[in-house]
Amino acid sequence: FKRLANTKAHTSRFVSANLPCNKFKNRLVNIMPYETTRVCLQPIRGLEGSDYINASS
Repeated sequence: FKRLANTKAHTSRFVSANLPCNKFKNRLVNIMPYETTRVCLQPIRGLEGSDYINASS
């Protein structure tokens, strides 16, 4: 278990979560949704990152 807790996930799995416009939306820096399972909001035209929320489906 200790080894699992110390492993780090590859950042390419968290593309949207790591965008500068979305980082403040992540309450905890080590808990982010995978890109493939994240909840996508309806984007607001002209507002980068408006489709991001830290949630998984």
